[in-house]
Amino acid sequence: GFPIYSLTTHLSTLLDKGWTVIVIDELVTGKSGPKQRAVSQVYSPSCNLEDCSELSYVLSIYFSQDDLLGITLFSAMNGHSIMFPVSWTDRDKVARLLISYHIREIVIRVNLGAGLGILINKIYNLLIDWNLFPPEPNAKIEVMGEALTNLPC
Repeated sequence: GFPIYSLTTHLSTLLDKGWTVIVIDELVTGKSGPKQRAVSQVYSPSCNLEDCSELSYVLSIYFSQDDLLGITLFSAMNGHSIMFPVSWTDRDKVARLLISYHIREIVIRVNLGAGLGILINKIYNLLIDWNLFPPEPNAKIEVMGEALTNLPC
């Protein structure tokens, strides 16, 4: 953590590195004793309302057991969203759509009917095919805060 007056100095650097920044303020209660705190702001790479120079999107991909993908693009800055299903065999057509959006975050939801190893390979290959997996060496896929390290690199 760091003091709130340092937020403007460090915010863009943290967001560019893919971090989510949560601002917690101390509440004025007028009571003595332990201080109460609450979340006042949340900044993420796709939802930085301080820097509106480029409209950023969150891409959500749902993997179902019947080889259907649910695709959602959402911009928190203007509320614009697009949702559509696509079959696994037509997945290459989605790349042409995604190229026109500035995607800063990807949320993946899976139906765990398939084996986890097979699913990780499917996710990894899909993101590579759509040019969405970052090329830097520390790139990772996180599942509920846990990094997947067995990627087929």
